Amino acid sequence: MDSSVFAYLGLIVLPRWYRRATVVVGSAIPTDAQAIFSLESNDEFTTLYASVSLPDPGATSLSQLVILVPPWPIERYSAQAFP
Repeated sequence: MDSSVFAYLGLIVLPRWYRRATVVVGSAIPTDAQAIFSLESNDEFTTLYASVSLPDPGATSLSQLVILVPPWPIERYSAQAFP
């Protein structure tokens, strides 16, 4: 690839994306929710999921969000509700 493509991405495209992301995150209104973590393991992978439920009955709950597994032990937090 030509270096001008990388220059265009670095000078034009990415700053716009970061600016838009800053506006979206800055305008978000926090909502109370409850998360329940579940851990699934097989021979090759360990996956951490969070099921998020919102107190508003009209809101859409998130059934399974994949979360990065932290380096510390998380088994004790599995199947517990967190506010």
